[in-house]
Amino acid sequence: IDADKEKWGREYCGYTVFSLNEILQYRREAIIIIAMSYQNEINAMKKLSAYGLKNGEDFFGHRCFLDIYLPIYAAYNCGKVYHKGIVIAPTRKCPLNCKHCLNFMPYVEKPTDDDISDVKEDLDRLFGCIDYMRLLSIVGGEIFLYYAHKELFKYVGEKYRNQIQELTVTTSAILEVPDDETLELLKKYDFIVNISDYRRTLPNLANNYSKWIEKLKEHGVQFVQIVDHDWLDLDVFRKEDMWKTEEERIEHFDACCIPWNFYREGKLWSCSWAGLAVSAGAKEENPCDYFDLHSCTGQGFDKAKSKELMEFGMGYSEKGYSEMCSKCNGNVTINAFSVPPAIQAS
Repeated sequence: IDADKEKWGREYCGYTVFSLNEILQYRREAIIIIAMSYQNEINAMKKLSAYGLKNGEDFFGHRCFLDIYLPIYAAYNCGKVYHKGIVIAPTRKCPLNCKHCLNFMPYVEKPTDDDISDVKEDLDRLFGCIDYMRLLSIVGGEIFLYYAHKELFKYVGEKYRNQIQELTVTTSAILEVPDDETLELLKKYDFIVNISDYRRTLPNLANNYSKWIEKLKEHGVQFVQIVDHDWLDLDVFRKEDMWKTEEERIEHFDACCIPWNFYREGKLWSCSWAGLAVSAGAKEENPCDYFDLHSCTGQGFDKAKSKELMEFGMGYSEKGYSEMCSKCNGNVTINAFSVPPAIQAS
């Protein structure tokens, strides 16, 4: 459906383009809005509402459809698990020492790498349970300090790329640009490189940052520059709890809408930051905060667990919140506190 009259009756990707009025005459079961930008999606939703259609009944924004309705449909109708997003961090090594690191790297007493064989086993278990995911994000520390990053990229690309919509790695661009072999792997398996821009606080990075951009372009690797951004201030080490009752913590978790789970050692954490904090040694582990995939994998994935795993991925855990929620300011949806990025601890 398009508002441009010049496109009506023509084809796009093998489908006929219609006007909204034509579609409304046929009244199909529902319309899913797929827009090039969030603003376009909002405008389309306003127009459909003006025609008397109901959001969540007659039409759906595609982000809402993918995150809420598709996982339920896949689990209950197909016995499949669709997951919106997972973060893995196979290394705790980082050349920076950022005060407000959202991955809690300054709390790592002895920076280590996960053994690549363990990471592969972890991934096999994960993809034995999850049929498809919208995002797999590989982070650190600094992921390009991981001793087996090439082997990891190749393993994910060869075995599981067709089960991942968007595959990303994140870097500070502080290291030397990766060699050609690494860049070709990123290109071959359609990785997106997220480049955090810390030049405002670390101006000495400017030259190296430019080299990264140049090389990624040269090799045709997709990349996203995360520029002019502040970091969320989670403030999770405060002495007093912000939220003291169960009801308050559940409400806080629901409003936070943390978009990803963290995964390591067979454990899928409902809050990626809580999992990263435990991985770094900054917080104590609480078994209620994660879904243990060991419980549903033995001689294969127990399909009876698919609905339970889907529900956990959507935020329905045993307690309804993570232990860290009581002290955390939360995600951008509710957090008004921010700090400049990459401020170095003395």
